[in-house]
Amino acid sequence: MVVLAHAKTNPVIGGTGSTARSRVNPPTKARLTSSMRDRIVVLYVTGMSTRAVAKEVGVAKSSVLRVLNTAGITLRPPGGRNY
Repeated sequence: MVVLAHAKTNPVIGGTGSTARSRVNPPTKARLTSSMRDRIVVLYVTGMSTRAVAKEVGVAKSSVLRVLNTAGITLRPPGGRNY
């Protein structure tokens, strides 16, 4: 049987000590500016798909859909099909 006289605690895992790592916050997401919103609407209305608009502007497709819905734009059917 082994008896430990003094056990050190790991400050990173939850021990006490001044060498504990500080938590790093994840990078914040950039907010959509009004010019970005206007550009999203113009690109979509001129015929680009939501996926292409998202790639062009540098935002997620869900952000494009949210901007279009907020602007009151009627969305085309998915897949580029003509009905």
